[in-house]
Amino acid sequence: MSSASSKPPKHNFFFKTPTNFGLEIEVNRLFQQAITMLNQGRLELARDCLEKIIKLNPKQFDALNLLGIIAAEFKEFNLAESLFENAIKLNPKNAVFYCNAGNALKELKQFDKAIAH
Repeated sequence: MSSASSKPPKHNFFFKTPTNFGLEIEVNRLFQQAITMLNQGRLELARDCLEKIIKLNPKQFDALNLLGIIAAEFKEFNLAESLFENAIKLNPKNAVFYCNAGNALKELKQFDKAIAH
């Protein structure tokens, strides 16, 4: 057997690590940390974790939704509605996002727009 045939192939696709593997792990870690902070009522710390997630992955719609919920808790309804709308754009099949956007709009007294949600 020649030594050339015992070398691993140059392109071994079976063991290729995804290029964003570390990013996904960090996003998941931060998301779990944010959930823990939310459950403990530590909204500012949860917000910090979620904002870090958005910096790492601006398309993370669940983080956008949770940021909207936190903004609504702080009576920042314009910000909340904007965050919910961004989550809807990324995942238009999630009914909860529409409900949250509608509630934020209701608080802003934008009833016609809220009814549309």
